[in-house]
Amino acid sequence: MNSNLCRVISVMLASVMIFGWNVVQAREGFYAGAGGGLAHIKIDESGVDFDSDDFGWKLFAGYQFNEYFGVEGGYVDFGDQSDSFAGTNVKVDADGLDLYAVGFLPVAEDWDLFGKVGFIAWNADVKAFGQTEGDDGEDLALGAGAAWHVNETFALRAEFEWFDIDDTDEVWLLSLGGAFKF
Repeated sequence: MNSNLCRVISVMLASVMIFGWNVVQAREGFYAGAGGGLAHIKIDESGVDFDSDDFGWKLFAGYQFNEYFGVEGGYVDFGDQSDSFAGTNVKVDADGLDLYAVGFLPVAEDWDLFGKVGFIAWNADVKAFGQTEGDDGEDLALGAGAAWHVNETFALRAEFEWFDIDDTDEVWLLSLGGAFKF
């Protein structure tokens, strides 16, 4: 009985190593993609009560070194956010360049979970009371998501990215997109 159990375990381990290695090989390399979804900006400070959602989008590219680690950078546009307070329409136009270290966790042959930590270099223009004020900075960016590898060269992604931008309460992007592997 023990020898049969050892054989079954050996065959299972060998299968995981062989098939798992093929999955790893398929995931290494350059990738690029785009995504779009719900962008949110909330500011509730110093008498300002701004809370807006709009369509946001992003372009990204990265390199996956192995099945667990990669780097990714991109451009994100938070849309044309608008809200009114104190009888005035306020518009915020914000975008940025981001750079992340990405950790991947293969959970099935065609599925990965991933987490990202990095920063965003952002730019925002606020239009209110007939004037435009600009601001920019660099701040923490975090993200998490899942990818379904439809085939060896294309994956569908769903992800949530949070940006710790100074003088805001919430800035995030919830997106669906796709990525091509090169």
